[in-house]
Amino acid sequence: MADVFLMEVCVDSVESAVNAERGGAGRLELCCSLMEGGLTPSVGLLQVVKRYVKIPVYVMIRPRGGDFLYSDQEVEVMRKDMEVMKNHGADGFVLGALTEDGRVDAELCMEFLAAARPLPVTFHRAFDMVHDAAVALETLVSLGFQRVLTSGCDNSALEGLPLIKRLVDQAKGRITIMPGGGITERNLQRILEGSGAQEFHCSARSSRDSAMKFRNNSVTMGASLSAPEYSLKDPKHTSKSTSEWLKKNKMKPLEWPSQSPDLNPIEMLWLDLKKTFHAGKPSNVAELQQFCKDEWAKIPPQRCKRFIASYRKRLIAVVAAKGGPTSY
Repeated sequence: MADVFLMEVCVDSVESAVNAERGGAGRLELCCSLMEGGLTPSVGLLQVVKRYVKIPVYVMIRPRGGDFLYSDQEVEVMRKDMEVMKNHGADGFVLGALTEDGRVDAELCMEFLAAARPLPVTFHRAFDMVHDAAVALETLVSLGFQRVLTSGCDNSALEGLPLIKRLVDQAKGRITIMPGGGITERNLQRILEGSGAQEFHCSARSSRDSAMKFRNNSVTMGASLSAPEYSLKDPKHTSKSTSEWLKKNKMKPLEWPSQSPDLNPIEMLWLDLKKTFHAGKPSNVAELQQFCKDEWAKIPPQRCKRFIASYRKRLIAVVAAKGGPTSY
């Protein structure tokens, strides 16, 4: 095991960046939305972080959560993000793209690497979703990636340690293998000794209580859990089904939320129903209840248990106000 290691820390705020540097980080991975595995941060965040730290700042280029099979429009966004971040001081990039059959998208990655030059690029944990890790590693080497971040194609670097070790041996110094995923001070030494890696990636996260004195505990901002990797948001589904239900019951919403395609499908449903009831239109409570139950059944429960609980309370309040039952 080497005597010196480089610690890369993923951060999503200026405060975290400063603390990571003070704690010994040799490089930062800057992103937002850590609950989704990290997405592209704002230019403002990059600019301010660069003012406060001296270590290299690599910017995550990932337009959304979920899988790594991107549409033409998403690729366009990624290219533009790289251009903007490069012009505002990014020291490197962290990105990745796969084909539908689980291989590294060599053609697209080649374009990204060309756009990044002369900055270094890390292939992120899209690697952990590939069909064949050994083949994927050779592709990354041939393309010219500087390093690959991986948990060994498992839930954590500790669980994927055997594969990480094989990847380090296969790489033979041609590309840096950087373990990441669930690394803590308790398992770090075991992972480094067991893999032979000289760099590692961690978040070193902790939580603290908000300084807010007034708190509205009945409101939740967004979903509490991240979406499954192979489940992408489809705003068209609920919009269409809600429209059909409203039409059937001769109800028309005050304002259709098509201008907000990024809303959670259940959130879109709630907006439609809330606006309809506030408009004073007649309703069929029993059919409304069944419709909402059907919608809930289409969403993976592990994704939004907390959100559904909050939604259910709000829906019951609306139904009760219209003379319906107060529970179901």
